[in-house]
Amino acid sequence: MSCTPDQNALGLALPCASGIEGYLKEKQENNVPILAPGEIWSAAYRFGCLSADLAQTLNDKTMRASIA
Repeated sequence: MSCTPDQNALGLALPCASGIEGYLKEKQENNVPILAPGEIWSAAYRFGCLSADLAQTLNDKTMRASIA
C-alpha cells in the first residue's frame, strides 16, 4: 500500500496453485483445491497500514532472516 499526496496504490498477491517447492509437492500436501463444476472456493484478505518506523523494523527483520 502506498499513499502520496496525489496518488494511492494497493498491491495484492493473489492465491496461486503452488508454493516454492512446486505444484506436485503442494498437491501431495492437500494444498491444491480441486473444484467440481459449480463449487466455489474463496480466500479472505486482511490488510492495513504500518507506520514508517514499524515498516522499517519489519523490513530489517525480513532482510536479516533471508540472509541467515
